[in-house]
Amino acid sequence: MRMNLALTVAMFVALAACAGGPVKEPPAVSEVLASEPVVTQERPGLLVIDASGGNGVFPTQPVQLQFDSKAAAAKWAAEHLNAELVYDDNRNVVGARGLVIQLGELFEADGKTESLISVEDPIAHILGGPDGYVIFKGKKSCVNPAKCRVDQQGRLPTLLASAGFDSILDVQIASHASASRTACNAANTYCIKGKSWDTNWWVYHSIGSKTSQDKGGFRITHHFCWKWGFIPWVCSKKEGSNHLEVTAKFFGEPFGSPNTVFVMDRFRQCNNCKSVKARLWSIFVSISSTGAPGTLCTVECELTGVCGIHFGRGPEGNARTNTAKNDHINSVCLR
Repeated sequence: MRMNLALTVAMFVALAACAGGPVKEPPAVSEVLASEPVVTQERPGLLVIDASGGNGVFPTQPVQLQFDSKAAAAKWAAEHLNAELVYDDNRNVVGARGLVIQLGELFEADGKTESLISVEDPIAHILGGPDGYVIFKGKKSCVNPAKCRVDQQGRLPTLLASAGFDSILDVQIASHASASRTACNAANTYCIKGKSWDTNWWVYHSIGSKTSQDKGGFRITHHFCWKWGFIPWVCSKKEGSNHLEVTAKFFGEPFGSPNTVFVMDRFRQCNNCKSVKARLWSIFVSISSTGAPGTLCTVECELTGVCGIHFGRGPEGNARTNTAKNDHINSVCLR
């Protein structure tokens, strides 16, 4: 079913799935105007953004979102981002969560500076609007540090600290951690990069893994341009081909247990794309899930770690590597 993202992603159109299969070398392509990515909801809670082939024009986010309650924010996310609502024991809405799959890279074209803004996390980019903040009960909370410029330790630059925030806790309780590894073929002519992360802002949480092309394979560059002479846009040059895969294996802690156990995994593949990501996210609640059949999480476990399994191939060869974001699963994942 097609998405209706209203003010946020109104330019998006229907999904063209990125299938696997043999890699074929297409001819080199000269500079072209990029297209909008294709967005679909494959099931409740799952959003797929297909920007493969360089179709990564992400619309500008003009609206600063404001909410007076967690329930209002969660219901907005359910309507516009295909999120699942999260309820407490009394069936009150207390948050929302979802899974987003991203095939390829996304960019917002800034006409004022004639530059491109990389959209690393489309959910945070939408929620954060033009300044990276959600306004909750009258106070700003950073959800997109790429725009609100809060560093990985949650510290505020002096400029922001003097702009009406009483303390850092008025903005967020923040933590962010990531791990990355690069792997190449024997000839060092084809390389991929794997990354896994676990981010916890006060409002927004995200955990997942990403495989990206680092050398050889599918090569693409993006730069700012004007469409029809007056619309800020993305132009790209691309050549080559590749096939990328990512498997994000999520780990959690069963209630009452100190052990970290496997909960579930999510797999995606993509042809002729710069990267492929699998990201679980939530607002106002921690990311949790019941486990796959046969796991120890028979009830919901809070997800505290992720193991990324990364693979890529191109005309030059192939490469694979693993990444882990949780010290307790390093021995399982980094082999």
